Amino acid sequence: MARLLKKGEVVTLFLSDTKKIYFKTAIIYFVFSVITFIFSIVYSLFSHEVYSDYLTFAFLFPLIGGTLLYLLLCKLNSFEKWPYNFYNAGIATITVGSILRGVNEIAGADTLYYMWFYLVGIIFVILALILLL
Repeated sequence: MARLLKKGEVVTLFLSDTKKIYFKTAIIYFVFSVITFIFSIVYSLFSHEVYSDYLTFAFLFPLIGGTLLYLLLCKLNSFEKWPYNFYNAGIATITVGSILRGVNEIAGADTLYYMWFYLVGIIFVILALILLL
């Protein structure tokens, strides 16, 4: 039966729990990649023959950066929440930035705000990797 933790209590994850978390995250990233891919196909169908590489290949960020990485991490024995959260936020930010840039390219608009999506996403990913070390 599940119980609430008291202040100062430490949660210990066993090896099998860590593998389950990483595998579940890999599955979620794969589903998100498929949804992003389907979104880019549907959007391209209604874009009047105008295409954007940023939208077309936006599914690669969660597929490579999420699914493949977390399948490799299933072999690790440790799990830390802060790097996990920062890494997920970084991949999500980069993916959303790519989708928005692709949609705006198809619409014919241009802005410098996309740079901030990529910058913040990369900072989150680097911060997660630093916290893992």
